[in-house]
Amino acid sequence: MISYKDRLENAIADMEARVIQVEGRGVPLIIHQPRLRPRRHYQMGYILSQGAIETDWRTFLRRFKRGIEGLPRVELPLASYWDNLTADQRELWLTQFPAAVGLKEQAGLGIQDPLVLMNLTRQWTLAALERYE
Repeated sequence: MISYKDRLENAIADMEARVIQVEGRGVPLIIHQPRLRPRRHYQMGYILSQGAIETDWRTFLRRFKRGIEGLPRVELPLASYWDNLTADQRELWLTQFPAAVGLKEQAGLGIQDPLVLMNLTRQWTLAALERYE
């Protein structure tokens, strides 16, 4: 994860964008103002993604939302639930894990049940995606 953090910090330093860090329990990023030097020559999306963009953001979010909606109902034991998911379904859950951590921290010790947390996370994700429809 440190390597990812370093690459992200370097990418931010090369961006012409304002990056705002959200407080959490993770290691804080060191965000520098954009460097005043020629841009590195690298393929767009190479540093932090799996490749070139294949679709526009609205289509991506619509597909992502349909994927989240299509996830099977969470059941115990979680290990069996996880084992029965497809690779794509696992990836959809993995993208939601940071939100789950944030939701659990916001609630303090109020969310102990993993089923409640996972369902709350899915609801939060869907609500966030609805803002872009």
